[in-house]
Amino acid sequence: MQFLEKNIFSYTYQSFRKEQDEIHICEAKNLRKEVVYVAGEIYRLVSEEHYRYGDIAVITGDIPLYEDYLTSELSHMGIRYFIDHKRNIGANIFSEFILSLLEMLRKNFDYESTMRFLRGGLSPLTAEETDSMENYVLAFGIRGWKSYQKEWKTPYRKRKKADMEQINRSREKFISSVREVKKRFRGGKKTIGDYVRILYDYIVKEEIYHKLKQKERQFENEGQTLLAKEYHSVYQVMMELFDEMTELLGEELISAEEFPKLLGAGISEGLIGFIPPAIDQIIIGDIERTRLKDIKALFLMGVNDGLIPKGEQAPGILSQRERHIFREKNITLAPTAREQIFISQFYMYLNLTKASQKLYLSYFRMDPEGKASRPSYLLRKIRRMFPEIQTAAYDESGMDIQEILGTDRGKRYMLTGLAEKDYDNRPDIWRELFRYYKEREPEKMADIYLPGLLPAENHTKLSRKAADLLYGEVLLGNISRLERFGQCPFSHFIGYGLELEERREYRIGKPDFGNLFHDALESFSENLNRNKKKWRDLSDKEMETLAEQCVNQAAEHYKDSMFMQSERTRYIVKRIHRIMKRTIQTIASQMRDGKFEQTSYEISFSRLGSENTGYLSLADDKRMDLAGRIDRIDTYEKEDKIFVRVIDYKTGKKEFEITSMYHGLQMQLVLYLEAALGIERKSGKKTVPAGMFYYRISDPVILAEPTVSKEEIDAKIGKELSLNGFINNDEEVLLSTGNCYSSGKKGMGSEEDIYKIISHTRNKMKEFGDQIFRGSKEITPMKIKGNTYCGYCGYADICGFDPKQPEYRYQEPELLSAEEIMEKLTQEMKEPEEIMEKPVQEMKEPEKEG
Repeated sequence: MQFLEKNIFSYTYQSFRKEQDEIHICEAKNLRKEVVYVAGEIYRLVSEEHYRYGDIAVITGDIPLYEDYLTSELSHMGIRYFIDHKRNIGANIFSEFILSLLEMLRKNFDYESTMRFLRGGLSPLTAEETDSMENYVLAFGIRGWKSYQKEWKTPYRKRKKADMEQINRSREKFISSVREVKKRFRGGKKTIGDYVRILYDYIVKEEIYHKLKQKERQFENEGQTLLAKEYHSVYQVMMELFDEMTELLGEELISAEEFPKLLGAGISEGLIGFIPPAIDQIIIGDIERTRLKDIKALFLMGVNDGLIPKGEQAPGILSQRERHIFREKNITLAPTAREQIFISQFYMYLNLTKASQKLYLSYFRMDPEGKASRPSYLLRKIRRMFPEIQTAAYDESGMDIQEILGTDRGKRYMLTGLAEKDYDNRPDIWRELFRYYKEREPEKMADIYLPGLLPAENHTKLSRKAADLLYGEVLLGNISRLERFGQCPFSHFIGYGLELEERREYRIGKPDFGNLFHDALESFSENLNRNKKKWRDLSDKEMETLAEQCVNQAAEHYKDSMFMQSERTRYIVKRIHRIMKRTIQTIASQMRDGKFEQTSYEISFSRLGSENTGYLSLADDKRMDLAGRIDRIDTYEKEDKIFVRVIDYKTGKKEFEITSMYHGLQMQLVLYLEAALGIERKSGKKTVPAGMFYYRISDPVILAEPTVSKEEIDAKIGKELSLNGFINNDEEVLLSTGNCYSSGKKGMGSEEDIYKIISHTRNKMKEFGDQIFRGSKEITPMKIKGNTYCGYCGYADICGFDPKQPEYRYQEPELLSAEEIMEKLTQEMKEPEEIMEKPVQEMKEPEKEG
């Protein structure tokens, strides 16, 4: 160590060629492994060589870079330590409370500033109250002070009256807290002293001092001494800042917009220093700030280029000539780049020569961003001074047993090994720990540790008891629920079992467009019924006028006039007018081209199943009760027959795929047709299924030459908007339908084929229902023809499905042709006559929303 002190920064230095055990160099792969090495060496020095914690110090050139790693590893090893650096009060919740309050007042209680204030940690609301209020604010687009003044009455989703009362109590508590301070901040410019007094009165009113004391006691009880000391000092530091602002600038007039900037600048300069809370502990400090005394072993971490010594600073705005002029006038300036190099060498010399017995130098090869990092020139110089010194590459496999066990008895080491997998190559100590926890904590191992780490096949089902608690005796919902299960059982479990859903936000999205079009078309159909008219009877002028009226009416009543609240949304309504006119013209043209008439619209139904029970019976005495809403039912009567077809409106491009139907991914149209047959059967006539179709609500753009006539363009648009689905190939049905069908032969079949599809869908519904009640929740998304549903799933961040990992797999069913599928449906349906005669539905009267 004496040789190092004499030669480290000498112009000419000698080499030390004897063996020595005082200076050590370690190379680590990354920061975490470097810290693990340092923690292990400290533990060894204390346990084997009988060092005291006070004999050891850790120095680095960047405390923030290492702080989290050091805190975690040293705590794990049970090593007492003190980190010697100042904390900025700007990161404290007291500063955040003041600054967020000022921002909220300045921005008139917009969403971001209001939630920043409420979530700061010192607001008048609890975390649970804030969560409920934020969900409501997001869902209904509440913005501005006036919106918080009035009572909130509209229920949010399935919230009960008691929930709304609690939300309004939270709202009232919040506005009562800030009403007075908001009133006092109004009225133009004020002096800085006035603003400070307003803030101080509010701080006293909200008892912030006592809240900070509670936080201080909480941290003391948790053993977080430094945080406790920070909360002990922050109030006093803030009050001193207020005093200084009042004393120096108290009479200055400024606006409410300028005051937060001035206060923020003062807070950014506020620092809290700490005195070590105990004597026997390791000092962790910065190479320039920390002063050491009576140190036997020193760990110098991060001996990398740019850290030790620190990289060159920006040159600044002054040239060397200007600096020389200022120096001649005895004006003190910041050090030059050359002076800074000498200062850095001085601090390195101070620290390298502090340890009396051992010096550990360590560096990392990869920074936190994954970039390569080179060792400092200081290490190259030390290696030349000590040619016999060896650089040790740290390997965790050489960890001491006590390092592995730490204060948590090796649990972290065991879980880290589980997460990294490669179980076959884990050390024997890891295997022993795994066996130990498997025997001592079998429930935690099975329910907590393993489920998120081991392959998904080990936790694919709920217990029957858990499934009963989640789903009850009767499976309720709509047909989309079963389609979701077919797409991915885990997605169904999260959405319908745990009932998790994304936050509802007050904004216009694709579902809102669909709902608005449905409402407008419903209003249009109601108008036809009221005036006793049919689609085919309307003139172009009547259709255009009525379409505009229906869109305006739907937009004005949709979610508190969401579509009428800005110029942007009003422009969207104009576009909807155009699409609606095209939709009505096309539907009227399709009606004129055939013999079908609209007989029902927006029909709600429930209780699908047998005539006896009104439910679809499942295994183990379980039942299914699914509801739906049919957009449109068209019929054509001839003698003793009624031909029935259903139309489902879609704003996106949706096609009926018989392959998707076969695998349970398109049940909706089939269920709608069966329900419509049940409705029309009440007339006493024989019902014949004519077809099931999607109609795309759109106004497509057609590329055509300027010479093409309007009639030809309309014909091309009509073809683009043809019905898509599955049609009865009976000649009478085809003639009655006209030319508005586009699916071709692949979407055609006999009446018996349609009943086969209905029978198969019933069986598929029963199959899915039974699997749900048996607790199925596999992470196995469906993949057909290269397409998956994962891109549309909102739960991707929860399941973590990764097809590259061997434990995850898709459902990839066998691809069959339409002919092969119909052959399989024929084999399934033993008695087609029964379902053709009794596709029974128990229907409700049409229900109106809201």
